[in-house]
This record gives sequence, C-alpha cells and structure tokens, in this order.
Amino acid sequence: MGINGRRKGKVSREVAGILPRLFSKTCCEDWAVAGSPLKRRDCDIYFLTSPSYRLPELVLKIYRKDLVEGKIARSIHNKARRYHGAANPACSVPEPILFLQDENAMLMECVDAPSAGFLLMKNFHAGEKRQAVIRKAALWLRWFHDASGVADEPLRASSYSAPLLRTREKINAASPTALSRDPFLIHCMESAVRFAHDMDGLAIPHTLAHGDFTPFNLFIHRDRMVGFDFRANRRLPVTHDICRFLLYSDLYRITPAGAAELRKYGCRGNDAETFMDAYGAGRDWLDERLWLKLQFMEITRRISSLTLPRTRLRKRMLRFFETAHLRRNARHILDALK
Repeated sequence: MGINGRRKGKVSREVAGILPRLFSKTCCEDWAVAGSPLKRRDCDIYFLTSPSYRLPELVLKIYRKDLVEGKIARSIHNKARRYHGAANPACSVPEPILFLQDENAMLMECVDAPSAGFLLMKNFHAGEKRQAVIRKAALWLRWFHDASGVADEPLRASSYSAPLLRTREKINAASPTALSRDPFLIHCMESAVRFAHDMDGLAIPHTLAHGDFTPFNLFIHRDRMVGFDFRANRRLPVTHDICRFLLYSDLYRITPAGAAELRKYGCRGNDAETFMDAYGAGRDWLDERLWLKLQFMEITRRISSLTLPRTRLRKRMLRFFETAHLRRNARHILDALK
C-alpha cells in the first residue's frame, strides 16, 4: 500500500473538513489526497501525502456511523497508541496520528508492505515460504497478546454463543425461510452453542483479543510485521485470534485439506503446528477435542456470517465457494466429535 504510482485524487467534502485539523496536528499544510478512496463495508479509506512530513503517506479511515458504534475510531486509536509504545523492530502497529470524534475517523501511518494474505496466496504452492509467513504471523500475535497480558481465566460461553444467536436473528430478519431451508447450518449453530456451554467456566489463557486477526490484517516486509484493525475491547481466549487466522489462511488454497487432518486439527495440520510452535504457548490445557470445538465454533461463525444476504454478484460467487469449503470442514469436525 505504497505511494508509488498513486495519482493525485479529488478532495471530497468530508475530507476537506478534516484537512485543517491535520494541518494543525502535523504543522504541514501541503497534504493532498492520493489516488482513489477504497470503499469497505463499514468505512471509506483515503490516502494522504505530504512531501514535508516525516511519514510520506497517511491513511484516513472514516467509519460509517450507521454500521459501527460511534466510538470505534477513538477505541482503535487509543489501542494503537498503547501498542505502538510497546513496539519493537520486528512487531508493531501503524503509528496513530489523530482521531476525530465527531467524524468517527482516524489517521494513521500508511505501511508500504504486502499483507500476509497476499503472501500466502502468492506462495500457495511453496510450502517453506508459506510456513515462514505463518510463523511471522504467530510471532506478531504473541507479541500483541503479551502486550496486554495473558492469564488463565474462565471461558464464558456467551462470548461464543451470543454472537451466533445475534447472527441467527439477522438471518431470520433478512430472510425468514433461509434457515428452514438449511438444516445443516441449524445443526452447526446448535452444536456450536452446545460446545460453548460445555466449556463454560473452563480456565484457559485469555488476553485482550485482536478480534479480527486474519492474514489480510497483517503487513509483512522481511522481518517487520505490522498488524492493524484490532477492534476487540474484551478479553477472550488466546485461541479466538489463532482459530480465526488458521481459518482464513486456508481459504485460498487450490486443494482442500485432507479429511484426516481436519478430524485431528480442524484445519491444515502443518499450518496449525507451525503457528502454535512459533506462538510458543504451552498447550497442556489444549486437548484435541477442545481444540476441535474451538475451531468448529469459529467455522460456524463464518458460515453463519456468509449466509447473510449480499448484493454484489462477484462477492456472492466468492462466498459460495468459501461456504462450500467451510461446510466440508465442519462436517469432518462434527464426525470427529461424535
């Protein structure tokens, strides 16, 4: 996400209202919009450049107030300040520059490096390079978790069951017959809720979670890892972030994981072993059935999310293949947990 080749862009009314505060904060009045904004589901992303500022490019994220809570920019900005203060040469977050409460917006350093997701897709056929990316992701996550403290705490079933039940309500509201036509998804959701309640109160390592730790929320350049989009504001099992990364790291492989490794790991066996070894956490508390249940709950969360209506044809097609992939994984895990 660098500035090379990025043309000068148009200044929208929304950005024009923010620029004076950026001028004041940075003592530079030559900021300009570069390129076209990126439209995401819950925010618009702009790139701003200044020849005279110490950072060549900043990212401006303006969150849509009708889709996200009003304090999201403040929350991410404050967390970024804390983690940036704990950064080391290998692990960091983008430097936070400014948040704007009324606009629910924030400005931060633009990192000129490929994402772990891009590198995994590029090296889908190269096992050693792929495993190197996964090891680096695990090292960054361990740094992120350690920065807020890891301690044994009782698992709360509601941390897993409540989001699933909310998604179920959204599905019913959008399409009242969708679930009645999908008995397998109903079975998955009921099983996931039951697994969560089976584990309620179990003491396992918790930390302040990233919340959306996917390969596309981590930049990697050589030995420098920069993570972003850490939205969670609560302590969750460390496996919450680990399971999400392992789920997404497998979605863009040409061939599916083998049935035997799905029944043992719930994901790619090599990916899981590589990640956990690099993460370095003791796994005495993590038996095979517990791990499979945690993986299954994350897979069910994603399948449920994919069931919500989408309008763009391209995204619907991609989600169709992703859903088929994940449903196969879920079936093998359920077979192993019988």
